[in-house]
Amino acid sequence: MSKYAMLIDVNECIGCYACRVACQTTNDLPSDISRIKFMEKEKGTFPETEIVVLPTQCMHCDEPACVDVCPTGASFKNEDGLVLIDYDKCIGCKYCITACPYDARTFNTSTGKVDKCNFCAPRVQRGMQPACVEACVNDARFFGEVDDSNSPISKLIAEADTAKVGGTSFYYKLPEGWDESLPEDAIKPAYVKNLTERVHPAGKALLGLSAGAVAASYVMTRVNGGHEDEE
Repeated sequence: MSKYAMLIDVNECIGCYACRVACQTTNDLPSDISRIKFMEKEKGTFPETEIVVLPTQCMHCDEPACVDVCPTGASFKNEDGLVLIDYDKCIGCKYCITACPYDARTFNTSTGKVDKCNFCAPRVQRGMQPACVEACVNDARFFGEVDDSNSPISKLIAEADTAKVGGTSFYYKLPEGWDESLPEDAIKPAYVKNLTERVHPAGKALLGLSAGAVAASYVMTRVNGGHEDEE
C-alpha cells in the first residue's frame, strides 16, 4: 500500500509563490484562502546573509490531532497516509483549526467549511503530481511513495542533509550549515484528549439533527409541491 510524502528542497525554493497560485487555481480557492504558507529565515552572518524561504502546509501527520477532535468524522486519514476532509460532514466548528499544530487549516467563509492541503488527492489518484509540484519553477518540490526505494523522493530522503518533521509526511532538504528551526515535530497537545471526549458526542448529535433537518426540508418541499399540483 502506498505511503505518500512531500519533500521541499529549501536550497532551490525562491519564494516565487507559483506553488500557491497553482494550488488556489486547481482547487478553485478564493484569493484570501491559501493552503501554502511561507516562513522566511535569515542565513549567514552580516554582511554575508541571505533569506531562505521555508514553505509550510498541511504536514499530513501520522496521528493527526485534527482527526481526533473532529466531532463528525469529517476529518479522516486514508490508507495512503493522506489527511483529508469529507466536506459533506464538515459543520465548520473549527475544532480542527484549533488542534492543528501547524496552523495549516483555514475557514472558508464562502462555503462555511474548513479548508486545507490534501496533497491534491484527486490528481494523485489519477497518477498525476500535486499542482504545487508541477508548478514549481525551480524543481524544489518532490512528491511520491516513500515505501518505494527507487522513487526520487525516497532517494532524496536517504541523503544526509534531509530532515523529517517528526510524526508527519513532510521532509526538507536543508542548506549547508542550516541552524534554524524547522516546524516542530507533531506532538498532540494535552487538551486534545479532553476536547475529543467532549465534542464527539455533541458532534454526532448535531450531525443527526442536520440530517433530520435536510430530510424534513425534503418532505416539506414534496408536500408543498403536491399542494401546488392540486391547485
